[in-house]
Amino acid sequence: MPLWLESTLIKICDLFFELVPSRIPTFEILEKCKIVSHRGQHDNKIVFENTLASFDKILETNEIWGIEFDFRWTKDLCPVLYMIRI
Repeated sequence: MPLWLESTLIKICDLFFELVPSRIPTFEILEKCKIVSHRGQHDNKIVFENTLASFDKILETNEIWGIEFDFRWTKDLCPVLYMIRI
């Protein structure tokens, strides 16, 4: 997909969610929420995102339910963590 088209579609989606009001969740629903860390717990000064150190920091707390990260497979089938910045 061309970058200009992808950027346009992202802007349209952002505008839609900005203009369409969403319901405020009840306290009961909020109590059931789970916290998922994005690329580990990091400050990008000492501990960097998408590293084993950033994932290990998650294990030090009982407040985080999971970790979200992006990965791709190399040609020789090794998983590689990555983040594309747009």
